[in-house]
Amino acid sequence: MPNSQDFTEVVSTLGEKIQVMREKRGFSQTELANRAEVQRKSLQNIEYARGSMKRADGTYGIGNPKLDTVHALARALNVDLAYLVDPAVPVYPLPE
Repeated sequence: MPNSQDFTEVVSTLGEKIQVMREKRGFSQTELANRAEVQRKSLQNIEYARGSMKRADGTYGIGNPKLDTVHALARALNVDLAYLVDPAVPVYPLPE
């Protein structure tokens, strides 16, 4: 089982991959969210690797996006799901 540092890195990399692919495709967050049929706030939380709820101290914890949401984003971006979720696959070079 991965430790919390590994998980944080995986979620951060996922968010970075989604953001760079969104920008490569020329989509705004709103446009990608609409194409994937997810909430824009969910997409924003994934890109910033944060959870949707604030802690008592006002900070956000690390996000844990649902697989069906990530799958919908992969379809809307026209990329393999493995590119987004596999931490062994680097962000660059970007898939076509």
